[in-house]
Amino acid sequence: HARGPDSPAPDEPAAMAAADDERIITSRLQAREQYVKACAKSLAALAATAAAGDAEAVDRAADAAAKHLAQYEFAVSKASAMVRSSEAQVADYEDTRRRIDEDTRAVQADIDALRDRLSLARAARDHREQCAALERLVVELPSRDDMAREITQLEAELQSLTREGDAVAGELRDRQRQFGALLHCAHLLEARLRADQGDAGEGADGAAAPMQD
Repeated sequence: HARGPDSPAPDEPAAMAAADDERIITSRLQAREQYVKACAKSLAALAATAAAGDAEAVDRAADAAAKHLAQYEFAVSKASAMVRSSEAQVADYEDTRRRIDEDTRAVQADIDALRDRLSLARAARDHREQCAALERLVVELPSRDDMAREITQLEAELQSLTREGDAVAGELRDRQRQFGALLHCAHLLEARLRADQGDAGEGADGAAAPMQD
């Protein structure tokens, strides 16, 4: 959130608390100093009264000094009690912080353990999904016996096609040989026809020559 112009800075609360503690300590020291001054003044008055030899004045000065000493003693005991209370609070704070640190470490350890368990669970789920996919694939494939029968059938068909191919190839070779022989015969016949035509032409020319004579 944006900090307003009048809102304290992040370090201001700590500074304010430190200033309050300083004011409290200063106030207590000033009060103790006042008690000490009052006791010293009462004791000085008691000494001066005792030197004067006035018994009633000495009693009044002694009562005043005793009163100031009692007030000072009460202030000192109160301060001591506050010190002990502060020390107890500090000890409680340290114990609380220690427990919080221990709880924090325990929670972090639990979080790490749960993270590891989650990773293992995800890996196990992925493995199960892969196994399920493989199982579906295996179910969709034909059985081993069906595949063996199909392979045997395909091998038989391949052998039959091989035999048919060999037969067709042999027949084709025979046809090629026959066609070659036929073509050779046709060439021979054509050559003979040409030779016969040549001989017939020469005979016709010989018969025409005596008639012209």
